Amino acid sequence: MNRGSLPIPSRRGPTPLASPCRSGRGRGRSGWYGLAVGVLLLAGCTQGKPAEPLLQSRLDAKRWPPPPAKPRIRFLGAIASEKDLQAPVNLWHRIVGQQRPRKLVSPTAVAVAGDDILFVIDKDDAAVHRFDLAARRHELIGADHLQVPSALSWAEGRLYVADAAAGAIFTWSPATGLRRFDRDAPQRPAGLVYVPAVQRLFVSDLAAPAIHAYAADGRRAATFDLTDAGVGSPTHLAYHPDAGLLVSDALGGRVVRLDLDGNMLATLGAPGDAPGNLALPKGVATDSQGHVYVVDARFESVQVFDAQGRILMAFGQEGTGEGEFWLPAGLCIDDNDRIWVADTYNCRVQVFEYLGAVSDDQQVSAQR
Repeated sequence: MNRGSLPIPSRRGPTPLASPCRSGRGRGRSGWYGLAVGVLLLAGCTQGKPAEPLLQSRLDAKRWPPPPAKPRIRFLGAIASEKDLQAPVNLWHRIVGQQRPRKLVSPTAVAVAGDDILFVIDKDDAAVHRFDLAARRHELIGADHLQVPSALSWAEGRLYVADAAAGAIFTWSPATGLRRFDRDAPQRPAGLVYVPAVQRLFVSDLAAPAIHAYAADGRRAATFDLTDAGVGSPTHLAYHPDAGLLVSDALGGRVVRLDLDGNMLATLGAPGDAPGNLALPKGVATDSQGHVYVVDARFESVQVFDAQGRILMAFGQEGTGEGEFWLPAGLCIDDNDRIWVADTYNCRVQVFEYLGAVSDDQQVSAQR
């Protein structure tokens, strides 16, 4: 990302004797019995062709910066409800009707596992939404256990969930379900990031203010008091080897860089309204190139910095269209450099793609 060239701005079961999807009479003891069996079998039959991937670039997709500059960020899509999974409708649901799809109301935090699993905290639900984009399925995690989930982090096969009201950290995986993780609870956890290099989970604590480091067994290994660094409102966290531990100082209008021992390295941004300034920083994340992305809820945008804190570009503005935000909050970037933003008051998660790793030829081809 060149600063000078960018403006700121399937399981198999027993084989049936005859396909239930084919027309014909039932072979039961009576016509009604056969009809009932047929309906139940048809309930499992879906209609239409195999679904295509949900997130694909369109020819008319928005890009940033605008022409004639070389695009670096591209809009991919949005997830706002179960309906956006475009799950095939089976015949049973066509006959008896479907339940109303669950919608996101106020999404505040996001995490992604692999290519296709999206986790979302919605402040209107005491649970975590899990969207499986490949299987086209949705479920709620922790609905009977969580009080006020506040942050997410996916690492090494499990999801970490902070609960601000319970003052607790939980882990979840398909094999184990939801479990308490920490042995020494933070007072008000607000942000999470797991750093594999040191096998530590870092948790920001708004009530302290501090950052706690937890070992793999849930034991608190260290606490970094942020008072001396002047950080009074530590919220979202991220990490990259080139940038260090990144902490959003929401009320301070900046992101603070720390090393893994808690020593202050530098800051990104400053209060103000010029490019590179931050008014209400929230979600923070890094891509494969070490660029730092910061959500600014007041500017309704995402600003992009290099690891040293120099502003490179920004994308987004106030509104309800593609690439427009209304009080955005959480942010994460997956292994494919897709950027997932919790667009809170637009009731959706918007997805973008960093094009820096895509060749110029690929970009031209995608634009045709």
